[in-house]
Amino acid sequence: MASVWFVRGRLRTPWRFLATGLLVVFATVVASLPVAIVDVPLDPRAATGEALALVLGYQAVVGVAIAAAVVIAARHVDRRTMADLGLGRQRWLRELAIGGVLGAALMTGAYAAGVVAGVYRPTFAPAGPDGYSLAVWFGLCAVFVIVVGVYEELLFRGYVLTNLAEGLTAVLSPRRAVIAAILLSGAGFGVVHGGNPNMTPLGVATIAVAGLLLGLGYGYTGRIALPVGFHITWNAAHFVYGLPVSGLELGIRVVETERVGSALLHGGSVGPEGGVFGFIAAAVGCLAVVAYGRAVSGGLDETVAVPAIRSGADDNSAL
Repeated sequence: MASVWFVRGRLRTPWRFLATGLLVVFATVVASLPVAIVDVPLDPRAATGEALALVLGYQAVVGVAIAAAVVIAARHVDRRTMADLGLGRQRWLRELAIGGVLGAALMTGAYAAGVVAGVYRPTFAPAGPDGYSLAVWFGLCAVFVIVVGVYEELLFRGYVLTNLAEGLTAVLSPRRAVIAAILLSGAGFGVVHGGNPNMTPLGVATIAVAGLLLGLGYGYTGRIALPVGFHITWNAAHFVYGLPVSGLELGIRVVETERVGSALLHGGSVGPEGGVFGFIAAAVGCLAVVAYGRAVSGGLDETVAVPAIRSGADDNSAL
């Protein structure tokens, strides 16, 4: 009789998810302890000046802690190689740059459409909260978006999508397992962001489509480089144009943008992701990634669903 807990020397998929989830929670709590004793609001919406800088630093530390927890879990719970998390070194810088260009271009396109439609009125007015120079605020913002881009892709694509695909091979072919994992992880990405401040159904839908784009980037290349690059510049562009990103507004900008007219177009307090132009940008991005993936690799990388075990097991299925 097969074990409820193990298959071929490894924990089954549900138990791996549970163990990794507990490790991520533990890492988050430990990283939060130093800040918990400081009397400042941890909500970026309530923090100003130097307190906001502390919050951004706190968020970055938590992101690093989560990334470390995922790597530890992948190595010692899943017993995977780092390449199996999408961290293979081949073509990494190239794909990181491609993702970065795509993310910036799509968000700039959404912004330009808003300007043409008259719902965005831009004024060049670089600014940041009181307490530090613009250079410091831009530096903090850069660290923040880089850490978020790396740890969220490592978690959602490198770990969650990979494990979903592996587990689903028990009932699906590797190719169909990868497709299903891309769809499920994208939907989950949207749902998780549904708890963000000011979030709307359209905002959740746009972020889910963006999650689909990111999953396709991983599914076609077998690496998270393209998704990481996209994630970083997509988020960073919001701050450049002085707009909220996924419902979060920090007051750090290069361009001051007045939002007028229908929130259905400009996204309201969610930012472009809460509007039609942001949704279209994410959908166009999916098509662009599919075209790139087919041109470069010819199709989805089915090895995403096949575990590369570090030692002690040779499992080809995980449920």
